[in-house]
Amino acid sequence: MNILNYDENIRSYIKKAREYKNSRKRGRQAFCKEMLTVAKELKDDNFLGFAHYHMGECLYSLPKQQKKSLYHIKKAVTYGQRVEDAELLARSYNMLAIDAANRGLAELALEYQMFSRTQAHEVDSPELLAMVCFNIGYSFMDMGDENGALKYFKESYRYCKKCGKKSPIALFCRYSICCVAGMVYIKKGNIDRADKMMKEVLSLEEMCAEAFPFLTQEPFGYVFKMRFYMIKGETEKFELANERFLDALQDGKLTIDALPDVIIFCQQLAEEGDVKRIEPYISRLSPLIKEVNIPHLNMSFYKMMVIYYEACGDETKQREAVMAFYENTKLQQEERKEAFSFYSEMMETVEQIRLDNIRLIKQARTDMLTQLPNRLDLNDVAEQWFERARAEQKSLGIEIMDVDMFKEYNDTFGHQVGDMCLEAIGKALQEMADENTYVARYGGDEFFLCYYDMTDEEILKRARKLKDRMNEIRIATDEKDIVGISVSQGIRNTVPTKLNRVWDYLYAADNALYRLKENNRGDILLIHKAVMSHKSLKDAIIDT
Repeated sequence: MNILNYDENIRSYIKKAREYKNSRKRGRQAFCKEMLTVAKELKDDNFLGFAHYHMGECLYSLPKQQKKSLYHIKKAVTYGQRVEDAELLARSYNMLAIDAANRGLAELALEYQMFSRTQAHEVDSPELLAMVCFNIGYSFMDMGDENGALKYFKESYRYCKKCGKKSPIALFCRYSICCVAGMVYIKKGNIDRADKMMKEVLSLEEMCAEAFPFLTQEPFGYVFKMRFYMIKGETEKFELANERFLDALQDGKLTIDALPDVIIFCQQLAEEGDVKRIEPYISRLSPLIKEVNIPHLNMSFYKMMVIYYEACGDETKQREAVMAFYENTKLQQEERKEAFSFYSEMMETVEQIRLDNIRLIKQARTDMLTQLPNRLDLNDVAEQWFERARAEQKSLGIEIMDVDMFKEYNDTFGHQVGDMCLEAIGKALQEMADENTYVARYGGDEFFLCYYDMTDEEILKRARKLKDRMNEIRIATDEKDIVGISVSQGIRNTVPTKLNRVWDYLYAADNALYRLKENNRGDILLIHKAVMSHKSLKDAIIDT
């Protein structure tokens, strides 16, 4: 989204929204609501997509607001597709992936993440790519593919390094990568690599202590440090990290997408039979799980509780936890259906918008009368073919064809018949178009042809064929039928040099056409020089 396209008032909303995103200030929801109201009044699709995204992201962190959040994210995707805002689409798909992952839909999360990664590559934003690749890596972790996870964590880390030290998102990803990768290395028994990860974690915490203090509150960090200190036998450091983590949970600073990490940590403690240490975590987690009430998170929580009650020897509570787990599996099946229905509907909407965009672009670049590409399309294609010919040192031929005495068609038969002539010419030119021949309407009764990598004789052969095709056109009128249309064709054909421009070719072809109109109407003149002179005409080819 280009902030420079807006006035100072809208710029201030955009800047403030980005500030809220990179901090944990209060008042964000009220601000997002106000911004969305302004966007609706403005009726600007770019700004509406931006406002819906930030509202969706804000609501997602609040209890029981996930459905409202998804409504806004879906709106953001719709507007993002309509205006082809790759950055907005990358961020929106990433949010949808986070939600799918939290609901235990790893395959759907990965689908969204791959969409997000594709869009992030279009923006060429290292920050976005760092975030998306980290989340893809985490999805591989959920699916039990640790090697796949490390591959994407390493890719994310490379993008983080490109962002430098001023990007909160890059620093968060870098910090999280070190923590999660560190836990993978601990599991694999590679303590040396885990030790390197720990050194970087501590370095990042020290570096970000003032600018981004929230970084040190992430569950990734606490869990990794406790696992690491436990393995290393550093009891004092373990207890300190444990105490701080419990304080953070007590303060309610956890986001929804952080809950699975805490549950996994508690499950590890339960499996190790560490009943006393797990109890304070359960007392803090229980109200959060009830408040959020997402079936997949509930299942993870009750699975952990089954293991916990087994360690406690409490069979009654264990059975209750098993029943709660079972009830939530049924709820998750319903939620799974809803999630895939949401995905299907959204993708249908996105595809329709994509097709509509293609149709509108085609309309904008097509002459409605002749159905040929118009001047807008011509300018782009001519430039592209010219640059390609110059790079590959191939010949480029440009022709401007003009209908002889076209004014007489309009004056004698009326503009409707004149339009019929132009339509007939358009059809004939479309028949000539191929991968090395481009045709377009230049304007009025003039038409443009571009020939790639052809000799003079090959171009003249096509020009003669076109001339003959024009002579075959028959148009019935109320008075006298039109039999054949006479055209003059000015062409330049040479290999472009560093000094040439597309304009040189157009100018030369137009000059050649002008000379024909003066002296040899109905003929073909192919030249090689930009400037018309007696000298340049000596090696020109006139075809009558």
